[in-house]
Order: sequence, then C-alpha cells, then structure tokens
Amino acid sequence: MPKLHQAVVQIHQKTGHKTLSSEQKKFNRLIKKINKEKERLLQWQTLTPDFQKKVLEEYQPLIASAAKLQTTMVVRLDAFYNRRSLTSSERNKISYVICEICSALFTHSDPDKLKMIFKKHSGIESDAELQESDDIMADLMEEIFEAQFGDLGDEFDHTDPQAFAQRIADKMNESHDEPGQSAHEARHIAAHKAEQAQISQSIKTIYRQLSTAAHPDRETDPDERVRKTEIMKRVNAAYKNKDLLKLLALQLELEQIDQDHINTIAEDRLKAYNKILQNQLDQLQIEIDQAELPYRMSANAAPHESINPKKMIQQLDTDIRALQQSIHQLEKELAFLTTVKHMKIWLKHYGMPENTVLSDSLFDDDLDDFDFR
Repeated sequence: MPKLHQAVVQIHQKTGHKTLSSEQKKFNRLIKKINKEKERLLQWQTLTPDFQKKVLEEYQPLIASAAKLQTTMVVRLDAFYNRRSLTSSERNKISYVICEICSALFTHSDPDKLKMIFKKHSGIESDAELQESDDIMADLMEEIFEAQFGDLGDEFDHTDPQAFAQRIADKMNESHDEPGQSAHEARHIAAHKAEQAQISQSIKTIYRQLSTAAHPDRETDPDERVRKTEIMKRVNAAYKNKDLLKLLALQLELEQIDQDHINTIAEDRLKAYNKILQNQLDQLQIEIDQAELPYRMSANAAPHESINPKKMIQQLDTDIRALQQSIHQLEKELAFLTTVKHMKIWLKHYGMPENTVLSDSLFDDDLDDFDFR
C-alpha cells in the first residue's frame, strides 16, 4: 500500500513552557488522527481496483462453475427420485437436498431451469407462493437494516449488494430539516451557522494568502510559472475540500509561515482551526465508512467488527480456495452418482457434520454407466 506524505504541521513546545495548552494539544491530536485516517482511506481506495479485478477474474468464474455443477446435481437428484429401489426416507432426503441447494442457487443460476424441480420437491405449487416467500425474506432484511440505518425508502433491494451499499452511503450523507423546531433548536442552528461562517472565513483567509504568493500569472520566469501552476492546483484542491492541514502545510512549503508561527497561533484562532480539523476528521471517517461498506456486506461483517484491506484480501483468497475445493468435491460426487447403489451410499453420508466429506475410497470404485433403476 502506498504511504501518504506526512504533514509537517505540528505545534512544538516553546522554550520555557512546561506544557502545551489544551487547545494546542487538541490541535496536535486532531492532526495525528487526520493523518492516520487519510492513510486508512488511501488503503481502501487503493484496494478497490485490485479487489474488483480479483473478483471478476477469479471469484465470479468459480461462482458460475459451482452454480453450473450444483444445477447438474439438482437435475441428477431429481432423476433418481422416482427409482423404485429407493426408500421413502431416501426420497425425502433427496427432496431436502434439492430444496437446500436451490435456496442458495436461484441468485447464481437460471431460475427457470430449476423452478419446476423446486416446486415439485418443496410443496410450493405456484409462482405467487414463491414470490410471497421472497417478499417475506425482503421484509425481514429490510427490518434488520432499517433498525440500524433508519428508513431506506422505496429503493431498498437486498438482492443487489452494490445498489444497496450506495443507498446506505447516501443515507449517511443525508441531513434532514425537522419541521416545528423549538426555540432552543433554532438558537442551536443559528449558532452552528455562525460557527460555520467563522470556519469558512478562516479557510478563506489562508487561501487568499496562498493565492497571492502562488498565483502563476504574476511570474515572468517560465519554469517558475510551471512550478506555481502545480502549487496552485494543490491550493485550489485543498480549499475546495476545506483541508486546513494541507493549506497550512502549503504555507510552510511556500515559507509564508514558519514553525514559530505555528507554535504561537492565538488561542481564539486555534479554537477555530480545531473546529475545522474536527469537521475534516468527521468527513474522513464518513468516507472511510462508505469505502468499507461494500466489503462489510460481502464479508457479512458485524457493524462494529474491525476490518481492513489486508483482511478483506485474505478473506477473498480464503473464499476462492473454498470454492475451488467445493467444485472439486462436486465433480467427484457427480462422477460417483451414476447408480442407485452409489446414490444410497451418498444419501447415507449426506448431512454429516460440517467439513466432513466422503472418503476418497468411495469415489475410487469402478463407475458403472448411468443407471437410474
């Protein structure tokens, strides 16, 4: 993962002073947190293209292969279902296995190919009943997510993870104006607007100072004009994002201010700067939450579970290996399930504890031609 250039802005203890003031300490603490969160955000942003490439080129083809094999398994099991030599208990188990596979397969395969088989073994006779079952699941999912994120609106769709992730991201950025505000709320809003105006003015003052020093139109030297054009782009980007830390770092870079200036920022201005930095930190954390959300959903991570890009890549690699093993096992089982005798053996072992697989020796028998007797 690439590393961010660490900001040099920091208040140092002045000679003769025992400690920094509370606002100075807060200033340093916020800058440290901002640098840390910028690093986290960059890691997620860097992960996205590599992760998506791995999903598209490795994971999704395996999902498609597994779905194709599972569909073949459903058709194979259904073909055996009416064999006279199978017991009622064995038929019931075949129906159970078919419904179990289909319940996870509809989202990854052609549902029309499986619908009639599923209806036959599940006891659900109509498309309306299938839709009702889907609606119940959608309602349940909606209740779970709305309990955490609030009203999701008509756009809620639990079957589309990307669209749903975007909906949650939009919810995190929404701000609602509540009608019927009390006098206390009105005063609070007015104070907040005044504070934001002060913050905006502080940012604007630094921006104007930088623009005066870095504007390329004032340069006659071509090389210096090119250099200042690049600096001005950075100044404009920092101003647009209300990035006080970058603006102060640019002032240091252009020698508009020095370390002594940073060390002696007046308390009232420092308070305004701290509010700007806190807002910047809050926005960074929102952006990180938005960047993490699709990965949280794909990994079924709990809301407060700590995740990181390295962990997500490791999880994806684990899922890929598990799919490869599952495909290999499915291929062996399909090769084995060619006779009623082998079907009876397979059904006997099916449903054993998780991670228990049939002995390889079971699949080493001489395989007969297909025999559905």
